[in-house]
Amino acid sequence: MATNAKWHELPNNTNPIWYKDAGLRRNVAFGLGLCLVIATNAMPSWQKYFNRPTGALLGIYAASFFLPSIFTSFIGDYLSTKLGRRWCILISTVVLIIGALVNTFSNSIGMWCGGEIFYCMTPLFASILIVQAVRLWEPVSE
Repeated sequence: MATNAKWHELPNNTNPIWYKDAGLRRNVAFGLGLCLVIATNAMPSWQKYFNRPTGALLGIYAASFFLPSIFTSFIGDYLSTKLGRRWCILISTVVLIIGALVNTFSNSIGMWCGGEIFYCMTPLFASILIVQAVRLWEPVSE
């Protein structure tokens, strides 16, 4: 059912000051963390440890950050529907920890990319669970 309501006219249950809203604070912190993960390939120590990868190898590294988005939005939706929000959050946290551990102990670019894939699955799990008022593309039902 289409409505003529504009997004700024919809009720909002978040705090007008973003850092006073716990959900928005977590989203910003998580986004900052992911930006830092992406930026690691510019660090001289990372470049030296992985033998200064270039070209397609760096492309695979960058793609490993976005590849999980093909599947995890469907997986997150299914899990939150079947198991509920708490189990979905628990599963995504375990996946995040696995990815962080694989990245921590990686000794090759392949292992690093594998850890990135696990680590980068979790934002899509979280996006399924974000409060409806924060997701502007989906109107809040009355």
